[in-house]
Amino acid sequence: MTDATDALTRGRLTRADLTRGLLCVVLAGFSLGCAQTRRTPFAAREDVAIQVQVENRAFEDATIHAVWPGQRLRLGTTIGHTNAQYLVRLETSVLLSFQIGLLGGRDCVTGQIWADPGDIIVLEITDQFLASFCRRG
Repeated sequence: MTDATDALTRGRLTRADLTRGLLCVVLAGFSLGCAQTRRTPFAAREDVAIQVQVENRAFEDATIHAVWPGQRLRLGTTIGHTNAQYLVRLETSVLLSFQIGLLGGRDCVTGQIWADPGDIIVLEITDQFLASFCRRG
């Protein structure tokens, strides 16, 4: 018998035995915490996506792209003085910005924000925004 098993049978555990046991439990917890989780196929679509609400208060039509590292996704075109909603499938947090292409040829890019699955992002396009952030292309 080993010392640990012998100590268990006699009802005595040493401090070293307890430390080793605690270390095993902690390491097992870390390995489970670091394991890659998979989404259930029964999750609602909103749970693995962000909702982008575009309020176009400007005159020009705007084509909206969501941009994050390694990706550029065309969401759609929002007509001037209308609202639109888009879903972006997103299973992890990303640093996201929006590229806005205006009908007149101007191009705008928003600042970056962190987006998490389930977030609702409101993108408001106004004449002041266009004057500040758009350039002629």
